[in-house]
Amino acid sequence: MQQCECLKMFKNVFSLAALAILCVGSFAAAQGAPAPQAPQGAAGLFVTMFPILVFGAIFYFLLLRPQQKANQERQKMLTAIKRNDRVLTSGGVYGTVLNIKGDILDVKLADNVKVEVNRSYIAKVITSAQNGAAAPSQDAKS
Repeated sequence: MQQCECLKMFKNVFSLAALAILCVGSFAAAQGAPAPQAPQGAAGLFVTMFPILVFGAIFYFLLLRPQQKANQERQKMLTAIKRNDRVLTSGGVYGTVLNIKGDILDVKLADNVKVEVNRSYIAKVITSAQNGAAAPSQDAKS
């Protein structure tokens, strides 16, 4: 969900920048101003590539880097799951981890109700078995 908001923001910034470039170019053409000469040599290459590099940096810091950090935190959470942890699945079902077999978790939903869940379908750990305290919520960070 956060990625979609970042993509929308990036599209808005990109469209505003493109619109500004088009407006400035059309205004100069309407005034009868001669087209500017392109710089020659290495300086010309730098001037040409600079906007592309700036947009690349903006793209990286607004979209890619936050997504990488979120994925790393999620991986840490998934690898730290232990027996007796209370978890929330991506389907919205709460349960307690009874057994772990690789990527398969045996999750107890209620008395005499046990299901196998793939580790990647755990949305978050509600309470940790280690100290019984609530795990830090991802919602509190944003």
